[in-house]
Amino acid sequence: MFYSARTKDVIIDYYPPTRQYSTVHGKETGCYIQYCPWCGTKLPRELSNEWYDTLEKEYGIISPRHNERDKVLPEFWTDEWWKKRGL
Repeated sequence: MFYSARTKDVIIDYYPPTRQYSTVHGKETGCYIQYCPWCGTKLPRELSNEWYDTLEKEYGIISPRHNERDKVLPEFWTDEWWKKRGL
């Protein structure tokens, strides 16, 4: 799985800011997955709700992906924000 998430012929995509894994179908992201398709191990909990909640509570940003994208600190576009908070 580690290799598949980092190769050009990706079939699994990983989005570090929200720790989400998803399948890839052609050029489009398919569906989010919670278990490794090869071994069945449960993947770490995704953090999309926490991402939005943290931006709203700590920085007052309500629409981080649209109207307020330029207000989002760079750490929130990586895994730095959740690692720093021990999530």
